[in-house]
Amino acid sequence: MEYNLTDFYLFKNCQKKLLDEIAENINIRHAISGEIIFSQGDIPKNLYIVLDGSLYVTEFTEDGKAVAHDLISKGDCFGEIAIIDQKLRSASILCAENVKLGILSSHFAQNVLLKDINVCTNLLQRFTYIIRKMNTQVFNLITASAKKRLLFHISYLSESRNDNPGKKFLDKSLSHADLASLSGMTRETVSRIISELRNEGFISNNSDGEIEIIIKKLSENALPK
Repeated sequence: MEYNLTDFYLFKNCQKKLLDEIAENINIRHAISGEIIFSQGDIPKNLYIVLDGSLYVTEFTEDGKAVAHDLISKGDCFGEIAIIDQKLRSASILCAENVKLGILSSHFAQNVLLKDINVCTNLLQRFTYIIRKMNTQVFNLITASAKKRLLFHISYLSESRNDNPGKKFLDKSLSHADLASLSGMTRETVSRIISELRNEGFISNNSDGEIEIIIKKLSENALPK
């Protein structure tokens, strides 16, 4: 296994014996941009670890429109909720770019991982983080204008970096069309608002093509950081 499993939140503080067992049972899958890993309504068969790349969490409205509402990145896992409750997949997972996944069977996850106290603790901490973040997201989406909603989504999907604590960074693979789907707006509206946010100093683009979010501006306007 070329990766240090303890770098992934699910396996933090796990004992070497378990890590060796995971390494022996994990399968590697490469998938290309646009490929569907599993679909909403599928029977849960595997737990997935993101080794490289990013993926969209997507659900479908009653009229068949696909709406992406989250981004899964390197270091995350997905599919764990359906493994725990054994219900059908509640969302579809679509590759935002070429990805490399580690796959553990449902049987291994249930009979080995979920019997380990450290794995269970890591999952509980992760679920607590998600619930708190979703509560904030719901409140801001209910009360915010279109501009603040889009800025909230950009901030939510961005990552912080230790070498540049004053900014957050949005993956350049996210297009205006992707942001429109995530925020429930048209692509034209997203493009217009991004131009306004850039002019107002909330965001900028770096030499790598990433959108940079200025954390100080978020704080000054009482927006989530």
